Amino acid sequence: MKRILTTALVAVALVTSIRAMAQEPPTAPAQTITIDGRQQYLSCLGEGSPTIVVDAGMGEWSLHWLGIQASLAATTRTCLYDRAGYGLSAMSDQPRTAEQIVGELHALLAAARIEPPYLLMGHSLGGAHMRFYAQRYPDQVAGLALIDSTPPDHALPEALQQLMAESYAQFPQLAALAAQGVMQPAQMPVPPYLPAELAAQYQQQIATEGFFATLYGEYQALAETMAQVNAVRDLGDLPLVVVAARRADDSVPAEMLPIMEAYQAEVWLPAQAALAQLSTRSRFIVAEHSRHHIQYDEPDVIVEAVGALFQEITAGR
Repeated sequence: MKRILTTALVAVALVTSIRAMAQEPPTAPAQTITIDGRQQYLSCLGEGSPTIVVDAGMGEWSLHWLGIQASLAATTRTCLYDRAGYGLSAMSDQPRTAEQIVGELHALLAAARIEPPYLLMGHSLGGAHMRFYAQRYPDQVAGLALIDSTPPDHALPEALQQLMAESYAQFPQLAALAAQGVMQPAQMPVPPYLPAELAAQYQQQIATEGFFATLYGEYQALAETMAQVNAVRDLGDLPLVVVAARRADDSVPAEMLPIMEAYQAEVWLPAQAALAQLSTRSRFIVAEHSRHHIQYDEPDVIVEAVGALFQEITAGR
């Protein structure tokens, strides 16, 4: 949910930064697979089983997890993918619910011949998707890692919800402008947490109709997504690790930071701890020096947590 707010604030900056200039669409790379008549991006490194499969947060894609992929690939095969409409994947006209997104991921892994079992890892809204995958296809899932993942039954403070709603209301217009080819990538704002060497690629990949339409579609489908995910709240003894950020996301306006800090301590962290109760075989880890993007603030915490989960899964073989 916090990533949703962060992306909404980026959208506010986008509204004021767009100029009328045509832009050629990016060329699809070789690492794409045709799913339901459209191209979807998948990238795997390393060898071993279970395969780690990573799903990014709302408004994010494989680009945001390259460093973690390289580290985890030393242990086992690690796969990143771009959900339809993000990064190097073509957008879909289907609803952006968890059920639809998980179905697309399931089809992608099958088409790519990435055989189960999977160790699923999801960040923010991607964590909710991976929970749904574990519920829908339990026989394929060997373990689950939730990284500051969207939890059930919580809501942002009213002031922050209003800010988010106002920001997202502009996304259909931004999608229309992108469809007309009027966005210049160099003018797109880059999140401060993103490494400088990824800035140009990030700008290129958000100056598209697919990015804005998909982001708005996931926002619209959020209530339905969470209803689907929260229909099952018992993962049995599935090996599970929950990694939560200690520090509040500081992407909000300065006057709202105290609200966000209180929300972090009083709502978000307890909700993260509750996620660990989904399984009888779970661990809860707090990244003490991290904000929402733990993969940039304390990547070793994620690598160590997921590595330990992998060892637990494979120890009994």
